[in-house]
Amino acid sequence: MVLNISTFKAVIFDMGGVMLTYHDCDDFVRVAFKLKNYPELRPIMKGLDIGNISTEEMSRLVKEKVHDDDEVRAHFDRFTFEMTRKHMMPDKLFFDSLAPIQDAGLKTALLTNNFYMKEDRSLKVIVEEADEIFDVVVESCVEGCSKPDSKIYKITLERLGVKAKECVFVDDLKENCDAAEALGMTAVLVEKGKSNEAVEQIGSLIGVTLSSA
Repeated sequence: MVLNISTFKAVIFDMGGVMLTYHDCDDFVRVAFKLKNYPELRPIMKGLDIGNISTEEMSRLVKEKVHDDDEVRAHFDRFTFEMTRKHMMPDKLFFDSLAPIQDAGLKTALLTNNFYMKEDRSLKVIVEEADEIFDVVVESCVEGCSKPDSKIYKITLERLGVKAKECVFVDDLKENCDAAEALGMTAVLVEKGKSNEAVEQIGSLIGVTLSSA
């Protein structure tokens, strides 16, 4: 149901933390924070995002750099496709919002910092049937650039055929939202466990009633 005339023409969604939520990931979060103690790993993590290396290659490189933390080393041994899929579950509220958004005449995009799992670049973690669900799908590992780099936002806008001011951008990281807003988009920051509030905010912005229950 359309409530009012909106100037927005598209909604751009993040994947991890928005369309897919993390479950039972306390160990992952703890290790992620520990990685900040190893600045030498930043180029490796960046290379993962932009498709220069896979998670298989990353595991080997991390072990070469980290010698004094068995937890970090063991974590990357477990960083497999099966483990990742197990801990990433669809967020029903966001998936249910796609149809009414599209029925109201707005386009949708999936913009994600994604990565290859295999050295031969044959495997990625992605929303099932993403190309059928969204009008546009943009992945950092495919494009060679990642959020919050403005380049990947501009790629998404170009493929949607819309201007930044005509987009609502939905992400769970503040730095990514800030970058979107710097380009002129309206950002919705998704806080953990508060998908309903984010969906309500999206609906209010675009003038479409979206179920938040």
